Amino acid sequence: TKVLQAEEIESAAEAIERTRLESMESEFNEKINESATLSPYKDQIKVDITSEGLRIQIVDKTNRPMFDPGSSRLKYYAEDILYEMAPILAAVPNRISISGHTDSSGTSTAWDAGNWELSANRANSARRALGDAGLDEVKIAQVVGMGDKAHFNIDDPTSPINRRIAIVVLNKRMDKAIASRAGGYTEEGDTGPSDEERAT
Repeated sequence: TKVLQAEEIESAAEAIERTRLESMESEFNEKINESATLSPYKDQIKVDITSEGLRIQIVDKTNRPMFDPGSSRLKYYAEDILYEMAPILAAVPNRISISGHTDSSGTSTAWDAGNWELSANRANSARRALGDAGLDEVKIAQVVGMGDKAHFNIDDPTSPINRRIAIVVLNKRMDKAIASRAGGYTEEGDTGPSDEERAT
């Protein structure tokens, strides 16, 4: 019998993980369609799979924003959406990343702090809401403020849809990349702490 090479083993593991994420994507979409809380907002909840994992984006609409202008306080229905999502996120072993995004309408200068602070504060508001809904803090890998640097609609930087929260259920590759930031300086060739070392 053929001995599998490390690359083949990793590739097979990634294929299995992608299948699991695709199953979770289906579960999310079913939940959105069936839930009395989520279904009214289904056109504001975008679910897809990226190179980082399963991404759930909750986007603004002109008449139904997640936050008031300039505020990081979640609207009641935005909290409801996150409360409904928390049990699904809690049911998988993967950690998550939460990022906040703004549009470009409020930026006055290239170094204006407003969008950076606002997007980071909004991502933190989403984190707190998920925590209030029972998600364990150890599930959070990172909380990021992206400002207006990664638009949903790249053709219209001021579109409301660019104002959003993105939650990514991280695949192992991305989770490991985030975890590898720990430990500071490493010698060349050192891959950083092992999974076992990080767990202790």
